[in-house]
Amino acid sequence: MVEMALVQVEGVSNSHGLRLRGWYHANEGFRDVSTDVFTQRVADKVADNCSCGDALLATVDNKRLGVAATEHALIVSQNVDGEEGITMMVLS
Repeated sequence: MVEMALVQVEGVSNSHGLRLRGWYHANEGFRDVSTDVFTQRVADKVADNCSCGDALLATVDNKRLGVAATEHALIVSQNVDGEEGITMMVLS
């Protein structure tokens, strides 16, 4: 189902000269910043379809959200093509 949605999003974005370059997610748990299997699969699919080779996965850190936030609330990972396949390298 998600793969079909990604194909549709890519079709619309390509028709407007745009590209799907990443995926973001937020966990429901306040302290949870992990990447579950579903999110990793979607990020891998985005990376597979990204011709530029630098797809991103952004995770919202719920603990850092707030009115008086002193640091950003995103943990960003970047797609890295390695010998062992696609892995995500944490940037922040």
